[in-house]
Amino acid sequence: MQRHPWRNLPNAITLLRLGLVPVMAFFAASGAYAIALPIFLVAAVSDLADGYIARRLKVVSSLGALLDPVADKLSMFVATVVLAWQDLLPIWLAAAIIGRDIVIVVGAIAYRLARGRLQIKPTRLSKVNTFLEFAVLLLVMAIAAGWIDTGMWIRILFAIVFGTVLASGTQYVWRWGRKAMAQPRTR
Repeated sequence: MQRHPWRNLPNAITLLRLGLVPVMAFFAASGAYAIALPIFLVAAVSDLADGYIARRLKVVSSLGALLDPVADKLSMFVATVVLAWQDLLPIWLAAAIIGRDIVIVVGAIAYRLARGRLQIKPTRLSKVNTFLEFAVLLLVMAIAAGWIDTGMWIRILFAIVFGTVLASGTQYVWRWGRKAMAQPRTR
């Protein structure tokens, strides 16, 4: 059996993303948004790249499947907390973003304990929500860096992201709840 020469590339990209989180956090917390923003953007784009490479080259791994969502959630969590702490992101939106992720993680753990193994596949709505969350965090950093002017449109975007956070979180609870009720315990 011949192994693909690029089999570890997606995992290496994911590890790079994990390594960028504290660097981005340092610069954002220091108010150096002109540096934090490109680092956060590289993390977001590399998320797309590692997934594409893994699927395209058929080098999907268990490690990658575990680390990829951890890198995503950690990057989003840290950026959300830092920007909310600095009053650049509304607390209600930060609480919704973080709360959704907590509900998903707690739900997955509860499902695992009650029913056994859970295959988590992001929904289309969840992907849209993640894209919008990354976009709003990038825009908030761009505003803080002085690259773009703020206006009423940012509040509208906050409301849209809030709506997708609630809808996506509700969708996960609904789907997993129905699946848990229909599926016998597999442990």
